[in-house]
Amino acid sequence: MMKDKIERIKATKPLMALAAACLLTTVCHAQSFEALRDNKGKNPFTDRWGALVVRGTHLSGKYTEGLTAATINVMLRSYRYHKWGGHYRFENMLLGDGLYTIVRGFKRANEGKTRVTTDRSEQTISSGWVGAHQFNVNAVAQSRLLVAPGISVGDYTIATKRATNGQTGSQVTDPAGYYFYAGPSVKTSLLLTDKIWLDGFVNYDFTLVKVANPTKDYTENPDYPLPTLLTIGVEVSTTQRLYGAFRYMGMLDAGSNKDKGNRIDLSFGYIL
Repeated sequence: MMKDKIERIKATKPLMALAAACLLTTVCHAQSFEALRDNKGKNPFTDRWGALVVRGTHLSGKYTEGLTAATINVMLRSYRYHKWGGHYRFENMLLGDGLYTIVRGFKRANEGKTRVTTDRSEQTISSGWVGAHQFNVNAVAQSRLLVAPGISVGDYTIATKRATNGQTGSQVTDPAGYYFYAGPSVKTSLLLTDKIWLDGFVNYDFTLVKVANPTKDYTENPDYPLPTLLTIGVEVSTTQRLYGAFRYMGMLDAGSNKDKGNRIDLSFGYIL
């Protein structure tokens, strides 16, 4: 029996050697961000300016039902790989969210429903007109790894619409409104192979000011604490100019409602 085990171990050595060789080949081919080239001979990390995506979104809250929708969106970016090189990323969720809201409005109008939502609860976490801007600078710049601290600024709309038995059928509770925010950000980029790399970021945004209140089904409470927002994102890009992304956004409520809202986006698209 021992002899058979030894023979099996010997038999697996060529496979182990092949796997190790493949791993070493992959690592060796992942030379540097500078060496990346796409099918047009450009460096897709520095020379491409964004992505057009199809996006699936799921919204949920502590007091609301879940909502899943599909739409499109555009992401803009400008990245650098040298030490102290800058990174800029912009996305406005309002583009895709607005398209979905318009389509849903027409659909409900055809069904004879004048209000967008009267029979269900709903969580809203989206951008305003300014959108989400992210600025980072490479503090660590290695051939296959970049670490870039920075800041996140922009605007967002938040609302928790709860279904009620009242005349309007719903009530919007705090935190709710249109806000401007800013906060710290950390972005990392990791080159996996000579064709694939990852970009990851974490933002923790503090609300600076509340600009406007919801226009319907809302009672203002000027003393209610401003919310904070946590964003975690991972993006996969390839030299074939394919793009995929996952993003989680969590609304944190320090007020008496102890509310909590979540948004998850899955995006797939083409690098422009």
